[in-house]
Amino acid sequence: EDVRSFLFRHPTFYESLIVAQAYGVSDMVPYVFRNAVIEDNMDYFEDYRSVFCIDTGFFEEICGKAQCSRLDETATRNLIVMLSRCNNVALRRSIAQKLSLPTSYL
Repeated sequence: EDVRSFLFRHPTFYESLIVAQAYGVSDMVPYVFRNAVIEDNMDYFEDYRSVFCIDTGFFEEICGKAQCSRLDETATRNLIVMLSRCNNVALRRSIAQKLSLPTSYL
């Protein structure tokens, strides 16, 4: 539990990744969502992107987390920025529609 708590609040992706690997945490998406979308640290997402492929599963998991969260204006903007990195236009629009996001930015 201490590791998860650390990963949720630590703002540097690469350091978080080292800790996650040391403790056998393989799914970093919850921490990307928390740090990038909620905490407005898009560098965390960009660093994640430089290490891992952001595939359909990544965006679907992010969508699920967004549906369970109350997103303020900043978090919504961060989510739109994140979705704009999705190469699959149909998926991008589908997620935007599920989350009632403006599609004009996508």
